[in-house]
Amino acid sequence: MHLSSYFLDRPFCLRRRAHGFTLIELLTVIAVLAVLTAVAAPSFTPMIQRWNVKSTTESMVSTLYLARTEAIKRGGGVTIKKTPNNTNGCTAASTNEDWGCGWSIFYSDSAGNSISIKNIPPPKGIEVTVKSSSGTISLDRWGKMSGINAKGIYILPAGGNLNPPAQGICTSSGGRIQVIGDPPCA
Repeated sequence: MHLSSYFLDRPFCLRRRAHGFTLIELLTVIAVLAVLTAVAAPSFTPMIQRWNVKSTTESMVSTLYLARTEAIKRGGGVTIKKTPNNTNGCTAASTNEDWGCGWSIFYSDSAGNSISIKNIPPPKGIEVTVKSSSGTISLDRWGKMSGINAKGIYILPAGGNLNPPAQGICTSSGGRIQVIGDPPCA
């Protein structure tokens, strides 16, 4: 008796079964996952926008604190300046109040030399507006800010979409920084 005929002569129920998945089963699972992903993807958009608004708000607050610290350390002369429009292809800063192309912190010494402290890149898909701004926020030797006039900074998703809601950064004349969930600053 030959070995291959031994296995072929055995009844079907006694033969060894193959383990694993068939190609049809795998393709069916992939198709179902693709449909579920397509249905779930739009629901992530508000969450991503909310995260971008929060991230940009934290970046601006961090910038204000760093600039204040540098102004106190250097005895004033520290300025936060918006990045001009058409820098690196960015067109989100058409007015002095629009800071959507990013911003930078720099120090000007008594000899007129300007030293860059930090450059912040433009936030993606986010509008940043510094109300009643001349395009700069100056800090004196005590860390007090001028150029915001206690009007505040507004951060919202691009296109004016307020879902998720915008955030605001309010500053007092004494330099207190407060993040609020519903601009404008009072």
